[in-house]
Amino acid sequence: MSTIAEPPRNARCPCGSGKRYKDCHGALQPPQVAGVAPLLEIFDYARAKYGCDMFVIDSLMRLGIATDDYNGQEKAVFSLIDWTLKHGVHTHLVAHARKAEKGAGAPETEDVKGASEIANNAANILSVWRNRRLEEEISQADNDALKKQLAEKPGVILNVAKQRHGDFEGKIGLWFDQRTYRYQSSHDRGQWDNRRYPISTERDAA
Repeated sequence: MSTIAEPPRNARCPCGSGKRYKDCHGALQPPQVAGVAPLLEIFDYARAKYGCDMFVIDSLMRLGIATDDYNGQEKAVFSLIDWTLKHGVHTHLVAHARKAEKGAGAPETEDVKGASEIANNAANILSVWRNRRLEEEISQADNDALKKQLAEKPGVILNVAKQRHGDFEGKIGLWFDQRTYRYQSSHDRGQWDNRRYPISTERDAA
């Protein structure tokens, strides 16, 4: 997210309406009504007042769209895409996967729950899968050698199932470091302590 200073109240509103800021987004209060249209009003407010260019929607269901209302989901997705492209920002939608058999692996594009338009129109689809069966096997292992062997397998799979403008699609194994609450890309714990992170990240984590 990037930020900009709040415009003077008598200046033109940065949204491009031609109105004074105090009479446009400067006077806007975030609405509380569920639905896509009110949500986009909130996003417009955040863009105009704070310069936000990254938006996350936890779930379409939280907008009052039922899980079996496929037409409503389709209309909502198209509205979000149109708004995102119009303003040149990034919008992330958190979607659940359809129920699968235990141990089925990381969800793919066709496993996104809801209307097919959700997955079909997404520029990128990333799924995260936690291997609970592996966790059970590790907890039930009766010796340290077996635990160590099982711990070399990734406990989480990040699946880049779709990347419209990129050159990589595939699965990445990750290991969770409980000390730092970060995911690591290697099972070798000796490397974890030697990883370097951006200064700002290290400062924020301190």
